[in-house]
Amino acid sequence: MKLTYRLNNRKVIDSVDLPLQAKHFYLIKGPESHEYALLPGILAGLIPLKDKLSWEVLQALINEYSGELDIEEGSLFESNSYVGPDPEHHLLFSTVKEELSFQVGFKDPISVLDVFGLNYSYLNREIHSLSGGEKMKLSLAIAFSRPAKAIILHGVVPWLDKAGRHFLCSAILTARNQSACVVLFEHEQTNIFSFADQVFSIFDEKSSLSPENHIAFLQLKQPSFSNLKFARKAVLEFDKVTFMRCTYQPDKNESVLLSNISFSVLHDQTCFIVGHNGAGKSTLAQLAFKILNPNSGTIRLLGNPLEEFNRSKLCNTLCYLSQFPKHQILFGNIGECKKHLSNVTNEFALRLLEKYLMLGNEYPMSLLSTMQMKLLCIISSLSAETRLIILDEPTWGLDANGTNILLQLLKDLSALLENFALLIITHDLNLFKFLDPEVVWLKSGNARIYQSKQAFFSDKDVEESFDIPID
Repeated sequence: MKLTYRLNNRKVIDSVDLPLQAKHFYLIKGPESHEYALLPGILAGLIPLKDKLSWEVLQALINEYSGELDIEEGSLFESNSYVGPDPEHHLLFSTVKEELSFQVGFKDPISVLDVFGLNYSYLNREIHSLSGGEKMKLSLAIAFSRPAKAIILHGVVPWLDKAGRHFLCSAILTARNQSACVVLFEHEQTNIFSFADQVFSIFDEKSSLSPENHIAFLQLKQPSFSNLKFARKAVLEFDKVTFMRCTYQPDKNESVLLSNISFSVLHDQTCFIVGHNGAGKSTLAQLAFKILNPNSGTIRLLGNPLEEFNRSKLCNTLCYLSQFPKHQILFGNIGECKKHLSNVTNEFALRLLEKYLMLGNEYPMSLLSTMQMKLLCIISSLSAETRLIILDEPTWGLDANGTNILLQLLKDLSALLENFALLIITHDLNLFKFLDPEVVWLKSGNARIYQSKQAFFSDKDVEESFDIPID
């Protein structure tokens, strides 16, 4: 298959040749770019959009997806199943049962859930109660349960724990054996897809593809965090915190998600929260940001009980990036965001915004890349008084360059902010290459505390439970 995609008479993708066949699995790697993000949608038959909108303002938002596609050789697959990097885009209903009933209809819902190791109790779960990883597992289970000649996946791996990644490998192998063509677009470097029939990489030049043995990636210098000083005062403390969640089962009302959790994050310290999908990692962040309240125990910020902080004071002290940053964006364009920061005299954030997001005031938020969206959410939530930064899965959707920019921002903040602490919730163990954190491993409602990454990786249970990063 050879294709060209034009936008306003400009070749955005120029004669890309993808020799896709049934009964094959292809891995396509590349840097975060609009061109790279367009290709999965084109293969899935979602792009270009066929209808033009009469309202110019709305049409401007989708112009990128309304270009001209020229299939020079071959053809697109007749039926496709697609999962993109944001699982919420694929879930339309309020409960898992409704979702399965609509999307896979006649199939046994238990067998669909089982594709990604989700048990029968999920049938009664509400979608909003699922973690990001659980939403991705559900989206993938639905995609692989549909009859399709091709399954196109884009940026799904960072959401998945070790078990989820192994279920993904199994689903890909099964689909391939059943004559489907599976194409995975992925930034993350991982060795679990060694069984791919062919691996392609995006070249530095726009839209060109090359077999893996001709890969050409730009090597960027990694920021160093070795000179950070450690003052041993707690910024955030969890003291015997318990949180109960609804089980959505008829015979039980609540179950323990977090049980008697105690740990501290110190000034000038980085702490990683790790664990399987649904272990309570994002819940812990939401407890720290007062989105949720614990059933028992005490959470302290700068030595004071969290309940003493009103929302304004909390936002001035704590910067929070959620799993889904699009939910945090309140403005229509960059200029509106800058105007707000100027109105509240936040010169600190404005200076960082000018450095890291050199975009015009009219630039619409809807066109921000994943990296730009995350930078905007972090920077606009900062002030000179920020003492705690919480990042929930900050590297999902980022390529190596985007991760480097994020790390550079954190390095800059280590010099600009006095005695701040960093709490990172992540499945991306590659971050251990750049930081030396304390580690809190949430497992079965409890917390295992490790004082260093060396102590964490020395635990034999870690190798069995996590995909260890590639050197």
